[in-house]
Amino acid sequence: MSAGAPSIATRSRWPWVLVAVYLLILPVTLWLTGVNGRSWLESSPAVIAFTAFGVLGAMILSEQGDNVIGLLLISSPLVLSIGAICGEIATWLIRTDGSSSLAIIGSVVNTAAYVFGVIGVLLLITIWFPDGRPPSRRWRLYPWAVVIFLVLSTIILVVATPELSGSGPESIPNTLYVPQADRLGGEDVIGTTFFVLFALGVASLFVRFRRSAGIERQQVKWMASGVLFALVGPRTPLWVIAMQAFAFGFFSSYGRIT
Repeated sequence: MSAGAPSIATRSRWPWVLVAVYLLILPVTLWLTGVNGRSWLESSPAVIAFTAFGVLGAMILSEQGDNVIGLLLISSPLVLSIGAICGEIATWLIRTDGSSSLAIIGSVVNTAAYVFGVIGVLLLITIWFPDGRPPSRRWRLYPWAVVIFLVLSTIILVVATPELSGSGPESIPNTLYVPQADRLGGEDVIGTTFFVLFALGVASLFVRFRRSAGIERQQVKWMASGVLFALVGPRTPLWVIAMQAFAFGFFSSYGRIT
C-alpha cells in the first residue's frame, strides 16, 4: 500500500449503504415493470450503466467523502431508482384505475428524477470532471445556470403537459396543466436551452483538455469519447451510451484520480 493511500479502517461505509439502497429498489422496480406488461430487458442497458455509476461513485467516496464527481455518480442511480419505482407505481395505478392523485404524484417524481438524475448529472459532470471544479473562474456561473434550468424544466414539463404518464404509454388527465405554458412552447424552450448548456459543457471540456497534461488529459479524453458516442449513437438511447462510456473511462483510471 502506498504512503498516500488511506487505510481500510479510515474508509467510509455510507456510500455503500446508498448503493445497497439502490440495489434493494432495483429488483422491486423490475418486478413492477413486468407487472405493467413490459420486459425488464428493455431497461438492461440503463441498469448496467447506472449500476456502474453507483459502484464507482461509492469506490471514490469511500476514500474521499467530499469528492464532487463521486457524489454525482452515486446520486444519479439512487435518484433515478426512486423516480423509476414511482413511475412504475403510477403506471400500475393508471392501468388499474387506482388513485389519480397518487398517480400524478408518481409521475411528477419520475419526471423530476429524470431531469435531475440524467440531464443534471450529464451537464454538471462535463464542467466539473475530473477534479470537481470548473476549468476556470469564467465558468463559475455555469453550475448555477444548470440548477436553475433543472428546476424550471421540471416545472414546465409538469404544467405544460395535458396528460401525465408513468413509465408506460398509459396516461391520465393532468390536473396541474397550464394551457398557457403549453402554448408558449415550453418543451421547445427546454430542448433549446439544454443543447446550449450541453454545447457550453463540451466547450469547457476542450478548454480543460488544452490546459491539462498527464493523467488529467487522459481522463478528459475519455469524457470527450463519451460525448462523441452520445452524438453518433444510432439506436441505443444517447444518454445510455454516454454514461456507459463515462463509467468505462472512470474505471480505466480509478486509483489515479482518488
